[in-house]
Amino acid sequence: MDDLPFEVLNLIISNLNNQNPTLLYKLRIINQNFKNGIDNIKNINIKNINKLQYENIFNKLAYDGLYINFKWLFNNNINLSINNINNLIIHNRSDIFNLLLKYDDLKLLLFNQFNFLTFKNELDILSLSKSDNPLIISGINFNNKYSNLDIIQILLNDKIKNNPFINQIPGLFEICIKHNNIIVIKYLVTYYYDKIKHLIHKLNNLLLNCSKNIEDIFYYLIQNKKFIVNEQFLINCIKKKYNDLFIYTIKEISIYNINIIINNIIKYNNIDIFKFILCHIKDIDFSYIINNLIGYDYNMLKFQFVSILLDQYIDKINKKDLFIKLCIINKIENDVILHLINTDFKITIEDIKIALDNENIYLVEHLSKKFNNI
Repeated sequence: MDDLPFEVLNLIISNLNNQNPTLLYKLRIINQNFKNGIDNIKNINIKNINKLQYENIFNKLAYDGLYINFKWLFNNNINLSINNINNLIIHNRSDIFNLLLKYDDLKLLLFNQFNFLTFKNELDILSLSKSDNPLIISGINFNNKYSNLDIIQILLNDKIKNNPFINQIPGLFEICIKHNNIIVIKYLVTYYYDKIKHLIHKLNNLLLNCSKNIEDIFYYLIQNKKFIVNEQFLINCIKKKYNDLFIYTIKEISIYNINIIINNIIKYNNIDIFKFILCHIKDIDFSYIINNLIGYDYNMLKFQFVSILLDQYIDKINKKDLFIKLCIINKIENDVILHLINTDFKITIEDIKIALDNENIYLVEHLSKKFNNI
């Protein structure tokens, strides 16, 4: 075969043009001349292969096929489906996506709005998850290495006339929130805010459910007046311990119920925000804080909260409050409780019972003596 004249070789290859493209392409291994000749074939007359075979050939290549493989197929009228395109997305083949756009027929397939007649901008999240829309597939399929942002940027090209994907940005935003595709969310928030602003409140769900740190998204939105901070947002910051974000955003809101904020600070054991609130918020109701702490099950000790009150705010606590009871519950040192007793903080019969349950006989004696002298 190596000694065949060039003309004979061309004649052989020209008579193979109606072969199955998979079999034809395998003939490249015969020798270098065959390889060069087959690589230069364009617009072969494809026969003897059905649509399903096309799909299987292409989908196998989508995982690790070489760029040159795809280029040869595209040059030879390979019939693609949306399923094939989605396989490129699933396997993060942005290189092949860019190649595909150089072929008018394939580009038309990708951006043909009639391929997505079943897609509606306001689909519920379950329907979005089942969609075969390439834009939605791009939002769902990502990993730590590939976010598919490069493919999404191709699909959202506003230079494409009547680009059907532009109107589907809200759906992409929702599916990315559901799947925690943070990189794409940041991109949409930055460059397509007007398309998603009616859904921006859904970022509250992302704040609660995302395992990654996403404070920078909210800093950007709040600084640019694109996100309304409310009481629920503050509570979410408390839950996730986004303490710096809480401190920054509480300055942006004037209407909130401080007692509800305190409830959640204590519930989620956020000591840092507790310290901030006591230091910077005026007219704190310490009686409310003490009663709230007492309301927790005795097995859920709030020792750190009580210690802060003792160390820094003892002069602001009303002696008629049940502060001694709170200290006994949280097993504060006897000397500290004895000081409270001697400075006339309120004692109740229940305090004595709790001390007895704790088998703290020393404290029982001092509480009883003071109680009997009241």
